[in-house]
Amino acid sequence: MKSLLLGGRLALKIKARDSVGTSVQLYAPIFPLVHFELDHVTQQRGMSPMNLANSQPRIPRTMIAGLAMAARTANKARAADAGTLGKFKYNCSMDKKLFAFAGIDASDYLSAVTSTQDDHGAEALLLSKISGKSPGDVDRY
Repeated sequence: MKSLLLGGRLALKIKARDSVGTSVQLYAPIFPLVHFELDHVTQQRGMSPMNLANSQPRIPRTMIAGLAMAARTANKARAADAGTLGKFKYNCSMDKKLFAFAGIDASDYLSAVTSTQDDHGAEALLLSKISGKSPGDVDRY
């Protein structure tokens, strides 16, 4: 296997043999998690605003304050604030589950997210709101 760029995305070049022994080359794009995280790092450093019209938010499993969806929702909040949300929706049903668990609303989260260029504003808000919840409640969320 060898990694390479394929259409601007990281891919694996795999040499294999099919069922009759013919040598084949497969190009398997690596799910662009690396791309998502690099876009986020660039955005965090203030190099460019979050633009979801031509990139993707972080995956739902990426956490802030131990809460899944928080990082993805933060990306969408930044893009909504910049007017570059693209096909994504801020305050969708998954975002609302995060907000309900934390006891906040979309405008609270948007304000916290846009108050800093990194995730510290969102983290501070979420930690203050979930401080009374048990670790079990957070894990079940």
